[in-house]
Amino acid sequence: MKRINQIVALATLSAIFFVFSCSKEEEKSESQQQVVRTAYEQQVTQAIKDFEQKVAHYSENPGYKSGETVSADSALWLLEATINYSHAFPNEFYEELLAEELTLVIPKNEDGEVDMQVLTQKYDEMRGDITTLFYNSSFENKGLILVDLTDISQTGDEMTLGLEIIIGDRGGTEPPPVGSGPFGEVDDWWYGEDYGYCDDHSVFDDAANRLWNEAKELVPDPNGNYYFINEFTFTISGGQPFFQRDETPDNLLDYYLYYSIEGEQGIPFVEQETLCVEYAEMNAYYTYLNALMFDVLPNDYLPDVYDKYGYSVESFNNLEDIKMNIPPKTKYYHEAEFTFGIKVGYMDGEGPQEL
Repeated sequence: MKRINQIVALATLSAIFFVFSCSKEEEKSESQQQVVRTAYEQQVTQAIKDFEQKVAHYSENPGYKSGETVSADSALWLLEATINYSHAFPNEFYEELLAEELTLVIPKNEDGEVDMQVLTQKYDEMRGDITTLFYNSSFENKGLILVDLTDISQTGDEMTLGLEIIIGDRGGTEPPPVGSGPFGEVDDWWYGEDYGYCDDHSVFDDAANRLWNEAKELVPDPNGNYYFINEFTFTISGGQPFFQRDETPDNLLDYYLYYSIEGEQGIPFVEQETLCVEYAEMNAYYTYLNALMFDVLPNDYLPDVYDKYGYSVESFNNLEDIKMNIPPKTKYYHEAEFTFGIKVGYMDGEGPQEL
């Protein structure tokens, strides 16, 4: 869905966390068919492996108190990075995805730090809760795709973290080439609302569902031996100025994501034509989604809007259709949720384990 070089002391992990958040991913090289990991990748993996050793040590010695502490930021980073390094499988194909949410409360000491003993206990608690959700899912061939932790609130005594867990049902297939697209002449779909084909509304499906189902398969790299750190989940939607493609909107492929508006002076709206996404448009939006995930979002949107550099798409979580009526106008659009993170290569012979 473990060992460490002691040059990375967890007491200074807050500084390392800042570097990880701002660094661009370094290029990997290959020599004699063996992947050479960068110093950056080795340092990240070593920090995670050291924390896993501490988790095991405190579990085997529950009365042990080292007096070691970490900052709140470092505590979040260790929890998120370790669970994804150890148990996430983002590079497999999934037919369906399920998003679950949890809350984790971590006490702080009088100095506002988190005791290492407490943090290791909280990691075991978090892993146990995720495992329960995982095995309670109805998927037959389930896999953990990612865990994204967010700092919800902090007081002097505790920090509250929100967890988004994405679980998948393995079994998707290699996507078709972006240039051709997966949609044929029968694929004229209504924009959303599970209203089926443009000329057959008995089918419980729509353009948003079909686009998501195809485009999510563009993300995995089955040959990629890497995990993600610093996960960041966000939503974007058609109609946002940042994603406008056509400077003279006419309700036809104006944005990277589907968007049309009814009641706007000067913009034509014919319901049967505008809300029907014909197969050529479906293939166009499929191509736009590819451009979003691999170019626009990592190279422009995340740096410009969130000051995040070096991020890559980890999961395309959802594509929803929305109808917003604010008289005299009605907006119809797609809203997409993505998780991005920073890629870190596994060392030779390493990889995630099932929960």
